[in-house]
Amino acid sequence: HPGIRLQVSPQTNPLAASIGVTGIIVMIGRKLAEYVAKISNFIRTTFRVLIHPRAFFTQYFRPIGPTAQQQRPSLSTFDYLGIAIALSALIAPLHRALLRAGNFPEFYLDLAERGAKGLVENYEKMTGRDMVLIDLTQVTGISVIDSPIEDVARMAIYALFAGLFWAFSGGKLPLRRMMGYFAYSIGASIVVGTIFVLAGDLLYALLAPADSQTGFFAASAVYQVGDIPRWIYLFIMPAVIFPAILGVRRSIVIVATILSFITWGLVGLLIAQIMLETGIIINSPGL
Repeated sequence: HPGIRLQVSPQTNPLAASIGVTGIIVMIGRKLAEYVAKISNFIRTTFRVLIHPRAFFTQYFRPIGPTAQQQRPSLSTFDYLGIAIALSALIAPLHRALLRAGNFPEFYLDLAERGAKGLVENYEKMTGRDMVLIDLTQVTGISVIDSPIEDVARMAIYALFAGLFWAFSGGKLPLRRMMGYFAYSIGASIVVGTIFVLAGDLLYALLAPADSQTGFFAASAVYQVGDIPRWIYLFIMPAVIFPAILGVRRSIVIVATILSFITWGLVGLLIAQIMLETGIIINSPGL
């Protein structure tokens, strides 16, 4: 500015600039180291959940103490789940690009890209009814605000699901630890599912140009295989590992699992019917 004169010492200015640049480099280096450490912990945790689930969850369910605290996973439950979900979202453009390479119908790809809003708009066109969408994953469109809201909604969903196990087991399956069990196991299942989705997409892109029906069925089969770990950890694994870890009778775990899923499914159907009748659609993070 013409009215302002800056006094800068030529002797000290290079030193200050050097210190500033060094500080920025150190800060970037620390951030990169944190990201690398977090990704490394994420990969290690995923392998432990998938390959050694009993050992992993034995340490997780162990009462908190100095030794147990050192052996607990370095990534907290919902940090781990959040990274798994972010990874799945990150490959979504590649997923759609591979399907487009195999000439997958553009209508369905556009519908998937628009998400819940697109489904509601399509339903309105088909039925002529006006619907109100409350999307708990994108309430304002501002990520800084929406991300905490989505995290709270996801934690509430997991708390409700774990609460069913706690209630139907007569309080023998601890609520908070059950939330963690589902967060870790579903997070690991998302990683496996993501890998199989990409494998199915690649198979579709290779087969569909010659025979679209063959490509579709081949990709669908690969997708279904990728969902197997999720169903194992939700339906089978609790009865396998919890009796040994928590000292709960296997029959109690099996009954709690069956009743929890029946209740969850029936309540979900009831809520869906209420939303369709009222015209108010609530989209929330799922399991």
